[in-house]
Amino acid sequence: MSNAAPGPGPEHTHDTLLPRPPGGTAQGAALSVLVHGGLVAALAGPMAILARILTPQAPAAAPLLPEAAVKGLEQLGAALADPKR
Repeated sequence: MSNAAPGPGPEHTHDTLLPRPPGGTAQGAALSVLVHGGLVAALAGPMAILARILTPQAPAAAPLLPEAAVKGLEQLGAALADPKR
């Protein structure tokens, strides 16, 4: 019988459990910023189109009263202003 303590084999050492020293994170951070920027740009286009579709548009400016009605109201106003008529 062996007196060796049960546990991890020689391929597992205490160093593999320690955090890695800093360094090499600049490439990962740059890639992350690039990917997130692409995602924002990819979503911004459809969101802008959707916002434009859902925004109510005012109808084209149409005259509120027909021209004949405007003339009639002008004549009525003139008649009311001049009681002798």
